[in-house]
Amino acid sequence: MKTQSYIIKLLLQFTPVCVLLLFTSLVHAQTKNIQGLVLDETEQPLTGATVYTSSKKASGITDIDGIFKLNGVKAGDTLIVSYVSYHPFKQVIKNSDNFLRIKLLPDEGLLDEVVIVGYGQQKKASVVGAIAQISTKELTQSPVSNVSNALAGRLPGMITVQRSGEPGSDMANMYIRGISTFGSNKSPLILVDGVDRDIRMMDVSEIESISILKDASATAVYGVRGANGVVLVTTKRGKIGKPSITFSADVGMQSPTSMPDMVDSYNMAILTNEALMNDGLNPKYTQEQINGFKNGTNEFLYPNINWADECLKDFALMQQYNLGISGGTEKVKYFVSANV
Repeated sequence: MKTQSYIIKLLLQFTPVCVLLLFTSLVHAQTKNIQGLVLDETEQPLTGATVYTSSKKASGITDIDGIFKLNGVKAGDTLIVSYVSYHPFKQVIKNSDNFLRIKLLPDEGLLDEVVIVGYGQQKKASVVGAIAQISTKELTQSPVSNVSNALAGRLPGMITVQRSGEPGSDMANMYIRGISTFGSNKSPLILVDGVDRDIRMMDVSEIESISILKDASATAVYGVRGANGVVLVTTKRGKIGKPSITFSADVGMQSPTSMPDMVDSYNMAILTNEALMNDGLNPKYTQEQINGFKNGTNEFLYPNINWADECLKDFALMQQYNLGISGGTEKVKYFVSANV
């Protein structure tokens, strides 16, 4: 009887551990690693296609050969494959799926869209030049006040570099397919409704679409001025119908990513003298001045102030409000926008 009771106690002691190990093995058994090949309509591999599961726990992109690998995929998840100008592909993962061969079909509807070109408008299907376009819907997704910054990462072939965060001087330098000419003017030609002007003070909400012309066949009509590419900005127009009122408000906080750590006045004086003496020059500060910085005997003669802490805030409030009114009849159309 004692032996039987001892065995029962051991079983009760190790039963939770066994159950936990069994549960863990079942969880791991439900996940799997899958591979696949993504092709276009001509059976050619698609590079850079986005592949992910509906649970967003596994994601990846196809390599140069159109191959993708996903880890930790569960049976029953929906696999989604997307690529620009192609219909997204969806398929439920089964236990037997280890390698998938996926073929994407082009989105024919995109070929009927109108594209702004240098000499008017054309359908995408008839455009032979390298042209990319973005609408106001994508532009307003970026919480920035400058149009050039809203284009960052939105158009293929365009590079934007913001060199300053100073208010009024935060416009980004734009380059289309790199730098194509020598000299100081390496920026593309910017035309707003056919007029050469700066887009720095334009509001994103008053823009209908932005097109960039990238190659010689697309920019030929502009001659040498289009050597660095052309940016065509089309503003909004009034539409026939009752007055339509739109209002948008953006509020955010802005703070520096990092601030340099500055030395105090005492160390500044010592390091300045050391640098001058290394160059064979006389020191700038006397020992009396160095002691004054160290002891702080006279804050007017020997100040020790961190002007960054005194003059700058830890964060700044950003606000932008826009009110737009549009409408019109068959004879008169209007669009009015106010931005603060």
